[in-house]
Amino acid sequence: MADAVTRKGKGEGAFARTQQVLGTIVGGLSIFALIAKTWEGGIAAPLELVVDTYNALLSFFLGWAQPYLHEFAEALGRWTGFELHLYPHWKESLVAYGILVGAGLSAWGEVKFVSVPSWLIGVVASAAGVAVGFADAILQRDLHPGDAFYDVWQVVGQSYLLALTLIVAATVALAGYLSLHMAQPFMSRADAEICWTGGKRTLAIYASAATFAILGAGGKLLGI
Repeated sequence: MADAVTRKGKGEGAFARTQQVLGTIVGGLSIFALIAKTWEGGIAAPLELVVDTYNALLSFFLGWAQPYLHEFAEALGRWTGFELHLYPHWKESLVAYGILVGAGLSAWGEVKFVSVPSWLIGVVASAAGVAVGFADAILQRDLHPGDAFYDVWQVVGQSYLLALTLIVAATVALAGYLSLHMAQPFMSRADAEICWTGGKRTLAIYASAATFAILGAGGKLLGI
């Protein structure tokens, strides 16, 4: 019986690690695809092919939801009195934030709800992230050359929430790390572990996005 439990634990651990690795790669690609929309100089041809393929897959799997989400955004706008629309980057936004926010929330859920299966925690955490991505996709507006702050927007990317999420993740990870290694920690060990683990997972996704960005920009400079 003990061996069965051990095997199950190892299996769940291997599944969780695989899930995190795939999430890191796909999350990084999602952020890169979102930001690549604003790059006027273009990206390396191989990376452009990867982004185009990724966008085509997103359209295939999520395209059916566009009329429903668009109608919901319009209805929400009428109800709140704000002018809300579903902007073109909504698919990339849903996936990017679903993985980004999901990474941090799942770290919290795994500690707080030990008896709940990790996959279920991941699904709930990702759903919360998708909600953030949807909010981003209806609140942003696309800027065009000549508009105020266009140049700044090109640098920041399609969504200011990406920068905000990065800052929060770095701050949380640093706080968790410092608390774990201080003689007199300023938070409980469990909370510090949550902060450190969640922050690391989120920052790993940004590192993945940075890798795609370096390959895309570097390849373009080299004429690839």
